[in-house]
Amino acid sequence: MKSLSKLLSILSLTAACLSGSAHAIFIVELNEELAEEAVYSSPSALEKQITISQSKAIPKLHDYQTIFNASNIYGVSLSPNGKYLNYFEKSGPDHKRIVSLWIYEIATKKSHKLFSTKQLSNVRWTVDSQSMFFETRKSIAVVGVNKGSAPQILFDKNNRYHDKIISDDNTFTNSIIVRRWHAETKQYQVLRVESNGKESVIYQTPHRFSSFGLDAAGNPSILSRYNEADGNKGEKYIIDIANRQEKILWQCEWDDQCGAIYFDRKRQNLLLISNYQSDLTRLALVDLSSSSVKTVHSDPINRADLSGAVFQFNQKKQLISAPILSYHGDYIKNYSDNKELQQHINLIEKKLATSSMRISASLSQDINQQPWLIIDNNNVYNSVRYYLYQPTTKTLTRPLKPIVEQANANKPMLKQHDIAAKFPIHYTSRDGYQLQGYLTLPSGVDISKAPLVTNVHGGPWSRVTDKYQRSTQLLTNRGYIVFEPNFRSSTGFGKDYLTSTKGEHGDGRIQRDIIDGVHYLLNNNVGDKNRLAVVGHSFGAYSTLAALAYTPDLFQVGFAGAPPHDIGRSAMYYYRFTKQTNQYMREYFMKQLVVDWDDKELMAKHYEKSPAAHAKHIKKPLIMWAGKNDRRVFIADVKDYALNVESMDKQVSLFIDPKAKHSPSSKIGIYAYQYLLEKSLADNIGGKLKSIDPIKDKKLYRFLKKNMAIDHNKLL
Repeated sequence: MKSLSKLLSILSLTAACLSGSAHAIFIVELNEELAEEAVYSSPSALEKQITISQSKAIPKLHDYQTIFNASNIYGVSLSPNGKYLNYFEKSGPDHKRIVSLWIYEIATKKSHKLFSTKQLSNVRWTVDSQSMFFETRKSIAVVGVNKGSAPQILFDKNNRYHDKIISDDNTFTNSIIVRRWHAETKQYQVLRVESNGKESVIYQTPHRFSSFGLDAAGNPSILSRYNEADGNKGEKYIIDIANRQEKILWQCEWDDQCGAIYFDRKRQNLLLISNYQSDLTRLALVDLSSSSVKTVHSDPINRADLSGAVFQFNQKKQLISAPILSYHGDYIKNYSDNKELQQHINLIEKKLATSSMRISASLSQDINQQPWLIIDNNNVYNSVRYYLYQPTTKTLTRPLKPIVEQANANKPMLKQHDIAAKFPIHYTSRDGYQLQGYLTLPSGVDISKAPLVTNVHGGPWSRVTDKYQRSTQLLTNRGYIVFEPNFRSSTGFGKDYLTSTKGEHGDGRIQRDIIDGVHYLLNNNVGDKNRLAVVGHSFGAYSTLAALAYTPDLFQVGFAGAPPHDIGRSAMYYYRFTKQTNQYMREYFMKQLVVDWDDKELMAKHYEKSPAAHAKHIKKPLIMWAGKNDRRVFIADVKDYALNVESMDKQVSLFIDPKAKHSPSSKIGIYAYQYLLEKSLADNIGGKLKSIDPIKDKKLYRFLKKNMAIDHNKLL
C-alpha cells in the first residue's frame, strides 16, 4: 500500500470536493452502509458466543413499545469551528410527532432549542458555524445558531425534480449549494444560497447529475452524471465544467460507483473513490495525462470497500490529507497512515470497548488540535452514543449524556442486560466461496435446540451490518436464533461479491448461499433442524418464496413482506415507475444483474426459474404482507400470487396494509406487521408469543381483522 501522506503531498490541488459535508465522514454515492475488521469466525469463536448466550438469564417478554422505542435524541453533528453540537429531539404524542433542532455549546455545556417542525432533514452547517441550512418536506430554509433565532424559508422545493441541498460551500463562510429545477428554461440550476436569502446561479445544465464540486475559488469545477443516452452501458462520467465547457475527465463502468474527491487541473490529477482495476473500492489517484491509477489507501485486510473518510483542507481550501479512512466489513474499522492519529484511534476504541465507531472532524481545521465527534455504534446499546474526543489532552467525554437521559426518562426501552449481541460469522459456500453474515443468539436457552429464523435482507444490493436492529431483538426476546446472511449480491465486500450472481435468481447462487449458511449453522449445533423458518422483506421476501418452493422440506414456515414473485417483472415495472416520477434508476445495472426485460425470450426463461413458476412445490405455511400503495412491488401482483397459491390448496395468508407503501410506516402498521410475524413463527416453530388482547389491544386487533385478506393459517 502506498503511503497516503506521500501520495497526497504531490497534490497542490485546485479543488473539487464532492464529499457533501464539510465536517462529516465522506459517504460514497452508492450509499452502501459503511465498510472493517480482521477477525474471522471459527467454530471455537462460535462456541464461545454460544457459551455466553446460554449462561445468561432468560429475559422477560417485552412489549412492542419497549423493543421498538428509540432514543428521542439523534442526528448529532459537530460544527466546523468545533464549538457546537447540534441535535434533533423527537417529542409529542405518537400521532402528532414533532422534531426540534437544538444547539449545544461545548464550552458552557448549555443548550437551547431553535425551533420545532413536523419533518426535518439534510441539516448543513455554514463554514463560519453561525447558521444551518435544512430541508423540510416542501422547502429549503435557514436558521441562525443564536438563542431566539427563527427559521426562514428560502424557497419551496419542486419535489418531482428532486430539488435539494447537494453540498456544503467550503469556499464561502455563510452559504450552501443547492440544485433546483427551473421549469421555464428546462434546466437544472446550481445555486449558491446565502444565509441572508441571497441566491445566485453558478451553473446550469439540461442533464441530471449526481454530484457537483467547486474549485478553491468557489467556481464550478467538476460534476458527475450517468450516461442516459440510448444504448448506454451504465457509464458514469466525471466531467470538467470549468468556463462552462464540458470535458469528460474519467469514465467509470456500470459496476464502479466511483466518486470524485478532488481535481488538480494544473497537474491533471484526480482523486477518486473507485474500484477501477480492483475488486475492492478504495481511494485512488488518477494521472489523467497517462491514465495511470495508483492506490492511495485500501482495506489493510483486503475484505471490505472503503466506506468513509475524513478529509482536511488548508486555509486556501486545498486538500492537504485524508488522515482517517473507514471500512465496514464485520465492523466499522478506522485507519490512519499517521502514526499519532492511529494511536488516538486505538485509544478511543479501547476506552469505549467498542467494535464499531464513526469519526467526524472538521475539514477546515487541524485534526490534531480540534475535537472529534465519535459516534459509537456498538450493538450492545439500544441507540448510538455520542462522544467528544480532544486529541490535545486525549480525553473522551459524553457531553449529551444528561440531555439524552432526560429526554428518554419516561420512555420504556430495552435495557442493556436484555439486549442480545449480534456478531459476524463466516462460512464457505458449496462452490468454495467465502461468505459472511451475522448471528444473534437468544439468552438462557439451549442453542442446539432453539428455533432458528433466517432473515434475508432486501435489495438484493444492500447488506446486513452489525448495528443494533430492533426487529432482531424482538425475535431473540421470543427465544429465536436469528441468522442474517450477506449472500453474494450484497454490497460492501467488493465487485465480485456484488456482481458475480448475474441472473442467479430463483434456485441460483444467491439462494444457495443462504441455504449453505443454514446448513453451516446446523452442522455447528446452532438451531434445531426441525424448527426452521425463513423470513424477509422485498428481495428477502422473494427469497422466502424461493426457499419454500425449492427447499420445501427444510423450513417449517415462511413470512414474506412485500414479496415479488418474479424479480424480473418487478424490476421492469419499478424502473418504469421511477422514470414516470423523474427518479434516476440504473437500468443497465439492473439488466446486467437481473435480466434484460426488453428480451422476451430471456424474460420467459427467467420466469421459469422464479418462485412463481414453482409455487406448486410449496408444502409449508406461507404468510404474506403487502402495502396497498406499494410502487416497487405492486399490490395486484401480490394478490395474484396469493390467489394462485390459494387455488393450489396451500396454507397461505395475506395481510394488506391500507395506507402503507413498500413498508409499514404508521405505528399500528408496524405493530401489525410484527405481530403477524411473531404469531406465524410461534404457531409453526414454537417460539414464545406475547399475545394481543381483543379488548386491551382493541385498535390493533381491529386493524388486523379488518385488513386480513386471506387467512388459511388462522392467525386471528
